[in-house]
Amino acid sequence: MSTNKAVWAVIDLAAIRHNLRQIREKIGPSVKIIAVVKADGYGHGMLKVSQALLREKVNALAVADLEEGIKLREGGINTPVLVLGPFTKGQVKAFLHYHLTPTVVEEGMAQELSRMAKNLQRQIGVHINIDTGMGRLGISYERAVSFIEKIRSLEGIRIEGVYTHFSSAEEKDKTFSLLQIERFRRALESLEKRGINPPLRHASNSAAVLDLAESYFNAVRPGLAIYGYYPSPFVSRSLTLRPSMSLRCKITFIKRVPSGTSIGYGRSYVTCRATSIAILPIGYANGYPYSLSNRAEVLVRGRRAPVRGRICMDQTLIDVGHIREAKVGDEVVLWGTQGRESISVEEVSLKANTIPYELLTNVGKGVRRVYKE
Repeated sequence: MSTNKAVWAVIDLAAIRHNLRQIREKIGPSVKIIAVVKADGYGHGMLKVSQALLREKVNALAVADLEEGIKLREGGINTPVLVLGPFTKGQVKAFLHYHLTPTVVEEGMAQELSRMAKNLQRQIGVHINIDTGMGRLGISYERAVSFIEKIRSLEGIRIEGVYTHFSSAEEKDKTFSLLQIERFRRALESLEKRGINPPLRHASNSAAVLDLAESYFNAVRPGLAIYGYYPSPFVSRSLTLRPSMSLRCKITFIKRVPSGTSIGYGRSYVTCRATSIAILPIGYANGYPYSLSNRAEVLVRGRRAPVRGRICMDQTLIDVGHIREAKVGDEVVLWGTQGRESISVEEVSLKANTIPYELLTNVGKGVRRVYKE
């Protein structure tokens, strides 16, 4: 894919390492960290992020699917990699070949893993996902113990971990999250009574790391917080996080327009005074959401400038009439810091009526990443 050199994302790897250290300090030395780097490291670049995390001695990485796990292995990452998503029979051999850890939620897939492991005279470690209320993947907490007993009996299978996933830990009301913790705890206690003690037991996502210490067990699984962002306005700021992505571009054109000029598609904005309109070479095809039309602000020469008109596929228009020194080639910050002014990912996501996760992961592949240490 071609890359527009006038649009780029600056990725601060030092901030990512700082955030991991913050998490480790909060959870304590006895709790392991499984860092989630799926969706190309939440848009930050999976391989570079993983390398930075490994410099901080993260215990394991987690990805969404087999293909992401293979990319890490081919990129020289040798640390344990947990694949969170489902897989097919045709992918089983690859898990063994690349020494990846699958999540097992079906007996048939466990049997296929066992068969292949025996054929290759190998053992494969697996994690079991227990559904305590997410209603997505996983074995129901009511059936989990009998399921895990069956899996344990299969040759070539080693149960390395058991985990669950919160459905609403980022919300103000933690009642249901506490119920999920209790369900998971009861399942673990039942396993222990049967002599089953998985080495890793994890539930905490970023929101739970911030607010639910009772969910730490002996490992946590943070994602968004690693990149320096809070999952919602309702979680505590109990970690001092440093944002690791700044989205930037350059002004490509400026035109002076009189009062009464309609701006962009649909004539959704009409100037109420003579002003200067600057063109930015970024739009919704690059991951700058259409829903920010006439709502967002950007930074030009350390000052806020409003988006005017509808955001286009590959262009955005802003009003710089109040920034008289603005010129073609000036750097523009769509989120991040410029001078003494900042626009946070959280602010932009609220204006776009979305969540920070979507904003970050939608930054297009054609947007080059510039890494700084």
